[in-house]
Amino acid sequence: MKKRAIQVITVIKIVAFALVLIAARWVLVNCYANTDNMFFYGSFRSDIYHRLDCSFDMFPKTIKKEWTVLDYHFWYLADFLKDNSYIYLDICFNSEEEYEAELERVLSVKSPTYNSYDVFVENTQDFNYQAFELMGREHGSNNPWQYVLVMPDENRIVYIFLYFAPIKSAIPIEFYPVPYIEEYAKYGF
Repeated sequence: MKKRAIQVITVIKIVAFALVLIAARWVLVNCYANTDNMFFYGSFRSDIYHRLDCSFDMFPKTIKKEWTVLDYHFWYLADFLKDNSYIYLDICFNSEEEYEAELERVLSVKSPTYNSYDVFVENTQDFNYQAFELMGREHGSNNPWQYVLVMPDENRIVYIFLYFAPIKSAIPIEFYPVPYIEEYAKYGF
């Protein structure tokens, strides 16, 4: 009888220890953010910069009060196995001069990588809008999509960062790159 009681207590201790480990992993590793509140704009720079090896320099450091933010959303989920994230910012500029100055700033961004710099190049084949994509690394399992969609007739720039982000998000489907949609359909992330 005593031997059976010791076995039960041992099993209870093992189960309790496993539950503590699972809870600790959840608390220490998981990180979640989901907001469309402009008050938190820019917090993604420090939140996920180090985990995803991205500088996010294509996004404006601050939003000028003269600009009209049409939409903004930041979503981030990290768990033990992978990170998932998207940042979506849609801005309409009040003048053509402001629009052109911001586009010039964006296109001059050089994002540091391991041994070189990623630069913006026009991508005419993967998007439904005129797009400039931060290139330097091939798309694949660990490389995010970072791009801007430009709509000169509307003085509008849409900034998008995608990293294993779900298609069902705040980002309109027509703003996704076609290969991303195809990859998502194939692998589901």
